[in-house]
Amino acid sequence: MRSKMFVLMMVCVMVFVGWLGFFPASDKERSAEGVTLDYSMTSATTFAQLGYDLAFGDVNDDGVIDLAVGARAYDTFSYTNVGAVYLYI
Repeated sequence: MRSKMFVLMMVCVMVFVGWLGFFPASDKERSAEGVTLDYSMTSATTFAQLGYDLAFGDVNDDGVIDLAVGARAYDTFSYTNVGAVYLYI
């Protein structure tokens, strides 16, 4: 179970951090040509900084690793930058 969680964490780090340019890559390596997404996530508000924080664990005790994604700058109608957590189970 721990090895699967570690692999999942490495994939997410490469997707979120590698895309931002922290790891050197040629233009060919950055290309998404021929890649098919299994899943995509978006925030309910613009500029919410979705993906700023990530957490993994079995939230509902079903034996499957769940993903919590933070959006630290999420806004509501009354308040700004209150934050939000999206839970994918």
